[in-house]
Formats: sequence, C-alpha cells, structure tokens
Amino acid sequence: MLPVVVLAFYPSSGGDYDIWFHLAYGRHYVENLTWTIDHTQFSWSVSVPDWKYVTWIGSGLLYLAYLAGGIPGVFILQWIFYSLIFFMLVAFIRLAGQRVQIWHLLGILMIAVVHKLVGIFVKPELFTTFFFTFVVGLFFFVRMRPEWSRLFYVLPAVFLIWVNTHGGFIIGMFVLTLILLLEAGSAFFHGVSSDTVVRRRLLWSLAGSYLAILINPHGIFYHFDTLKYLLSEEYMGSAKWLFAYFSLWDYVLQPPMRNINFTMAAQGLVLLACFFLFGVFLAWRRKRYIDFPIIILNIFFFYFSMNAARNVIYYPVIWFFSINYLFWRCDLQNVSPRINLIAFPSYLVLSAFIFYVTATMIDNKSWFGFHLEDSWPEKEVNYIMKYHLPGPLFNDYLIGGYMIWKMYPDYKVWVDPRWGPYTGQVLNDWFSIGDHFSSPEKLSAFHKRYPFKTALIHMVYGNIITLLMNNPEWRMVYFDKVAAVFIHVSVIPELSQAAMDTSLNPDRYEKIDNPTILFNLFVFYNNFGKYFAEQIREIYARNVSDWYKIKDWHLQLMDQAMEQRWGKKAPVAPGS
Repeated sequence: MLPVVVLAFYPSSGGDYDIWFHLAYGRHYVENLTWTIDHTQFSWSVSVPDWKYVTWIGSGLLYLAYLAGGIPGVFILQWIFYSLIFFMLVAFIRLAGQRVQIWHLLGILMIAVVHKLVGIFVKPELFTTFFFTFVVGLFFFVRMRPEWSRLFYVLPAVFLIWVNTHGGFIIGMFVLTLILLLEAGSAFFHGVSSDTVVRRRLLWSLAGSYLAILINPHGIFYHFDTLKYLLSEEYMGSAKWLFAYFSLWDYVLQPPMRNINFTMAAQGLVLLACFFLFGVFLAWRRKRYIDFPIIILNIFFFYFSMNAARNVIYYPVIWFFSINYLFWRCDLQNVSPRINLIAFPSYLVLSAFIFYVTATMIDNKSWFGFHLEDSWPEKEVNYIMKYHLPGPLFNDYLIGGYMIWKMYPDYKVWVDPRWGPYTGQVLNDWFSIGDHFSSPEKLSAFHKRYPFKTALIHMVYGNIITLLMNNPEWRMVYFDKVAAVFIHVSVIPELSQAAMDTSLNPDRYEKIDNPTILFNLFVFYNNFGKYFAEQIREIYARNVSDWYKIKDWHLQLMDQAMEQRWGKKAPVAPGS
C-alpha cells in the first residue's frame, strides 16, 4: 500500500520551471564534454559574470535521462532515486535487527508527506536528498557497528561527486562536522560517545572530504562565493519572495485545506519531532539513557527545516535514523506493538486523506511526466520563433527557464529562475515590475532602460498582461494556454499577415480539462468580452470533473467576475 499512497501524492508537476534551465545546462555539459559554463550567455540583460553555480553532474544526469526517455524519462529518474532512498531507510531498520513495523511505514509515509513540499519538483536537489540520506545513515550505522567504521573512508568520494552535483553538499559537510564536534564534546564531558578509533576515522574522512570538495570547476573560490552570497543582503534580501524560502512556522496551526502542501509539511515536521521526544522519554525511562549529540542534532535540524521550505528535506532524514537508533540502543522493540495500535489507524487515515486530496484537489493528474504539455508555453514560443518576432524579448521570471531550453541561442532572456545572475538591478526591477508597467510614462522609462520589442508573459501574471493590454504602445498578437505575446507598435509593419491573422478563438480549448489553466484563461478572456468568458466558463463546467473540490467555487468566481466587468447584459457574439 505504501508505494501506491506515495505515488498518488506525488503527481508530476509542470509548475516549476527550474527543470528547463537544468536541462539546458545538462545539454551544454554533455554535448561539449565540459564541466564549465558561462552563465551569462543566456541573458541579454545585465547579469553577474562571475556567478558560480556547479551542477554539471546533476544537470547532466537529468539531460541524459531526457535523451533516454524524454520528459517521462526525467521523472522516471526522479523515482529511481526516491526508491533508492526508500531502500536505504528499510535497510537501516533491518541492520538494526528490527522487523519493519507499521509505525516504520507510517514514519516513512510522513517523511514523504513532508518532502513533497519541494520533492515533487525535478531538479538536482533530488540528488542532495539521496546523498544526505546516505551520509547520515552511514554515521548511524557505524554508531551501531563501530567495527565497520572504515566505511567512513568512502565519504571523500561521495563528496567529490556531491560537490559537482548540487550545492546541498554544504549541508552534508555541516552535518558531519557538527556530528564530530558533538561526539567529541559528549566524550569529553559525559563519556558517552563512539570510541576513539571511530572518531579518529570520522575526523580523517571529514578532512579528506574537505579536500575533495575543492575539486570543482572553480576550486576554493566556489566556496568563498557561496558563503558570500549566503551572507549578502543584496543576494538573499529578496529571497522572501521565493517559494523556496517561505517559513513553515505560520502553517503549524492552519487547517490542512488552507495551503495543503505547506500545512501538511509543517504539521508533519512537528509530529515527527514530538515522536522523537517520546523516544527520548522512553530511552530515559527504560535505560536512563540520554544521547546529547542526537538530541542537539534533532533540535537544530528541526529548527533549520521549519525556517525555509527548501530545508524540509533534512530533518525527516535525521529523525528517521535517530528514532530507530534509540530503539536499537535501548532495546525498545517490545513497545512496538503498543505504538502500532496508534500507528495503524493513523496510517489508514493519512492514506485515505491522501487519496482524497489526489481525487479532489490535483488539477492535472499526471504521473511520470506524461501529458504535462499544457503546463508549458510551447505554442507561444513556437509562434515567436516561426514568425521571427524581433528581439530583445522581455519575459517574466517564471517562463525564462523554458525559454532558455527552447529558444537559445535564437533568443535570450531578460530574467529567469536561476536568480543568481540577476542579483541587483534586474531582480529589483522584476520585483517592482507592476509599478514599472503601471502607466505609459513609467513603461516608457522602463523600455528606454531595457529596449525590448517583444514580450512573453505567463498567464499567472495577469496584472502585467492587463497593464500591457491597456498601454497604447503595445499590441497583443498571440496567446495560448500558458502565456501571451506582445509586440511594440513600432514593429507591427515588420510582421507578416499570417502572424497577424492567427486565430485566438476560445474554441481552441474545447478539450482542455485542467481547471487551473481554464480559470486563468477565463480571467484573460474576461478582459475582451462576456461572450468569450462565457465560452471558457462552459468548457470549464463541462470538462472539469465534479470531483474537483473547488469547481463550484471557481464557477461562482467566474459569474461574479463577469457580472462585475460586464453587468447582467447578455453576452454579445463577435461581429454583432
């Protein structure tokens, strides 16, 4: 049942555009057989020339998966690594001499629930989850079996690969350094730790790992720059606007349906921490055993994971190995039957809730990347390239990743989800873009600084689209499910008649059943006329499943929006 439940909770998501610039990077690395890249080559706006970002192994693996199986191949690679993580967790339970109990399965399901917040997206961060699980599991295994401490000597090789795969290696180095310090401190003050030989081998392995991470395209300067970025207000100051840096503390007491993924992740982390405290209590009550290094490790990583969405992958891993180690160390297996009395109904209730969420709240039921085409601006990009619309091309932050993959080198981007190359002016301008577009005068000043002739804007930025539509200097020439294309009036004479005659009729969407796409299209068409909005509403009412939880609410919003925009008059067909 467990893999079915987890798979149901992890539909493929087309909403994160990072995958595209990673595929473009992977293409560069694989086709040129190199580990270096000029990050500024994809941008026509001012970008940081010395930005250092190393994912040549991670991005290369994603691209190789794409070559082998297209977009489904990339998602299959994701599930291969998730399966490896699952087998590592189960192997640790068995190595601890335990049977896999119901409470273990509930714990693994809780880990999957928490990880989903960021784990649903495919990017090199996937490999960090794998490597972090491996190195933490290795430490706890050696703690159980000190005679196997020579296994620590694989760590330099692991970090050599990890540093060239994803920047999360920093957390791996930190956790092992913290563990070594805690173990040494515990031995010094309390006499409770692994023996001297184990600590010495961990020390030498860690020293070798610090040397190994110097082997990357930028050497030690990669680490200097990473530290500089993390401490820079200019670089991190705007991070509050990014999903990856949202805090989870505000979601602990919210009802699950308010923001399903954030709330379940926040509440899941709290529940895991509470169960760990229960394990600490049992260890003290049964054996008078207190493991200060493990307790401090859990406190730190719980706080760390709650502070930013992208950090949620760390504490569940620490928790899993910690609680199973405590059960092994204090011989608490005999309490498992009583824990299972609570775990079994909890497992069933959580599984049922996940199936309910899957059936009623997922807008695009796609797994392994199949049928995600409606999530990407494929037709919009093809239109620009087919009719050779003039550049430079202005674009929003989200859509830039797909443009790098599909349009480079014919077109370059103004901004994209890589973040780092645009630190400073471009990012500041993006986050205040609504103000720059708010009047013809302000847009003209913005246009003078960035002389773009064509604009490609994602439908989620409806306010920007509306501002461009209401500006006399800009003309919308095409749009589809995901984005709208605008050109400056000065280049209209350069367009062919075929480009100007492209059909924009709502009939194009007769077969679309994705409620999010249809709702965005309704908001868009409602600017043109009630007749068009009514057509989209009818398609939504007919195609979207009645199981979809917010269908009625969406329909009510549509009716209210039409009445507010057009009054109660009957829709007028085009040409009438």
